[in-house]
Amino acid sequence: VVEMVNGLDVETAGDAAEEIWVLATELYPYEDMGKSYNELEGREPVSNPFHYSEWDYPIQLERPAWATMQEKCAKSDDLQVIDDITAKYKREIHRMKFLLDAMQPQGVQRIRKLEDGDEIDINAAIASFIDIRLGNQPDPRIMMRSVRKTRDFSILVLLDLSESTNEKVQDQEYSVRELTQQACVLLADAINKVGDPFAIHGFCSDGRHDVEYYRFKDFDQHWDEVPKAGYSGAS
Repeated sequence: VVEMVNGLDVETAGDAAEEIWVLATELYPYEDMGKSYNELEGREPVSNPFHYSEWDYPIQLERPAWATMQEKCAKSDDLQVIDDITAKYKREIHRMKFLLDAMQPQGVQRIRKLEDGDEIDINAAIASFIDIRLGNQPDPRIMMRSVRKTRDFSILVLLDLSESTNEKVQDQEYSVRELTQQACVLLADAINKVGDPFAIHGFCSDGRHDVEYYRFKDFDQHWDEVPKAGYSGAS
């Protein structure tokens, strides 16, 4: 464990000073609570920085490594906030689930105008035969194939967590972020009931050199206590 220690808050501090040891890689306790030791000790795990180029359209030039982004783990909070939103808007969630369920593919779909397919497209074959009789170049795409369409939706909700979203909505008592949180929870619960994969990420920045990116829920995670508590901490 000592080899994984990344550093101290103040290296020259005396014995009486408070020191926080930070693990360079994530280490989880035997009791699987969904939290690493870094999170339990109050320090956010930080990824290595990612540098992204940016296209400056006024001068038509690319600025290399212009923005610096770090991926951080969200601080968990009381998930009761999320449960309260779900309980309050049950009717709206049911309505959203109904609308999402209605987005079904059209079952079996015939793809026409193929040179190689499963069966002959009679209409295309007749048109080609007429072209031959008229001395015109026939269209060789006289085959078609039946394809069964299956539901294949994936949704990424990307949230703006800028400080400005804490401002109150005009003539309302709630903030933009609180409104965003409610809308996101409603959508997440509805998608979860339908069964489509989805993810919830967020970002904020303090200038181009300090862009923070949070993953509250990834596609392979269940919408359960862990991502809910993480997203609750973003409010």
